[in-house]
Amino acid sequence: MKAISVWIRTVGLPISMIFLFTGCGGGETPEAQNFSAESQLSSATNISSTDSGTYSLTVDSKGQGSVINLAHNINCTNKVCEHFIAAGSNLTLMATAAEGFLFDHWLYQCANIGNQECQISVNTDTKVTAVFVEAGAKLSSISVAWQAPAEREDGSALTSGDIQQYVIYYRESQDLPYAGAESIDVKASGDGSIPTEIMIKNLEIGKSYYLAGITIDTNGLPSQLSNQIIKVVY
Repeated sequence: MKAISVWIRTVGLPISMIFLFTGCGGGETPEAQNFSAESQLSSATNISSTDSGTYSLTVDSKGQGSVINLAHNINCTNKVCEHFIAAGSNLTLMATAAEGFLFDHWLYQCANIGNQECQISVNTDTKVTAVFVEAGAKLSSISVAWQAPAEREDGSALTSGDIQQYVIYYRESQDLPYAGAESIDVKASGDGSIPTEIMIKNLEIGKSYYLAGITIDTNGLPSQLSNQIIKVVY
């Protein structure tokens, strides 16, 4: 496996960082991509409700299939749907694959749950995505690792306790912005430390994936998006 070191310099933000990406794939190519902090976070930030008594529930499906909850008139098939749900509501979303596809897992609120039922409590704006894969599709994983930043842009020390989380973005098409791409929030583990390596699972063998990441400090300030790398899954 080969590591690519990418230096990230913030503009008007307090963090500089180095990402080291490694993975079980070939064809690694760094490419500079710059996006505003607002666009970087849009895929991990939910839409706010205009009514304080309700919250936004955004439902999406990747691949071919439906996400349904008849009690709340949710029937989202192969598209992004938004519903406003009364605060405190508890509901179950059911993922049903289309012909030729299989349900694989959930993202966001029910992240990595393999059960077709996603049970949620709506106490904030919420996003849920059901992932469907083609029946018989060959899947594999990509390992992604990075080095925690040790200083801020002004050269002052940045300790691990100053870091709130990392966000790793990945997408299948270079034509799409990272805003709206799949993302994984990497937060503190049980011992309080924040991991600097993750495994992105259930990626289709033979496809190219474009990856980049940001770090967010305890004040909620994000770094610039790192240079992206390209991984071909095998």
